[in-house]
Amino acid sequence: MRGPGAGGRLKTQGYDDPRSDSSFAARVTAEHLGAAPDLAVAGQVPGGFVDDAAAPRAGEDLTRRLAAQPQVSAVSSYWRGPAASLRSRDSRSAVLLVLSPPLRTPDVSRPGPRPRKASHD
Repeated sequence: MRGPGAGGRLKTQGYDDPRSDSSFAARVTAEHLGAAPDLAVAGQVPGGFVDDAAAPRAGEDLTRRLAAQPQVSAVSSYWRGPAASLRSRDSRSAVLLVLSPPLRTPDVSRPGPRPRKASHD
């Protein structure tokens, strides 16, 4: 649709294609973290698959190391599930989803202490 008045004919729903990759990603992240991740890390197994003998140990180690970072509040990964939705179709990589704690912003609704006037003795 084009032209004046087209905005009135557009509906508020339908901007997101439920079959799109971004809609799929939103559903998967909500399912695993309950929120959109701040970072998605793709773990790839060179010349192998995410379920090969050494891959789960390395994937869990990476998950633990990410979760131990002070800037991280939650990590969800294929190797903690395993959740098929976090594994690539060819099983050569898997995703780790990282959530950071909210940034603290100063409360500007309450004034801070007033500066003292310098005394001149």
